[in-house]
Amino acid sequence: MNLAIRGLNCDLGDEDASTFTRDKHPNLRADYILANPPFNLKNWRTANELTNDARWKRYEVPPVSNANYAWILHMLSRLSYNGTATFLLANGALNADSEEYKIRKQLIENKKIEAIIVLLRNMFYATDSSKSSMS
Repeated sequence: MNLAIRGLNCDLGDEDASTFTRDKHPNLRADYILANPPFNLKNWRTANELTNDARWKRYEVPPVSNANYAWILHMLSRLSYNGTATFLLANGALNADSEEYKIRKQLIENKKIEAIIVLLRNMFYATDSSKSSMS
């Protein structure tokens, strides 16, 4: 919607599809990614869906209960060799446990995170929750 409002040309594919389950641009590699994915998206896949997906290679499979780390790994998989991604997530992504903790730990060990900036509350008119920007 942001692209249309701003009159920017883009290729969103030939039909509506889920970024995760029906990727319309599997070979896309970007030098820069700036994203504000949906926060805490629940039930974004079924329990057995995408368990061997190449985007999660060398990481835990992101949990069905929350897509925050699926978005992170999806963006990471789309970066060119020297690409940079910056994205805005709910602060809860910083202290999630289980699979998300393992993914976060591996991201740090793989030196994929350069900075985390915690933003002030009420910076976004639609929500009062705190946000984090990772890059």
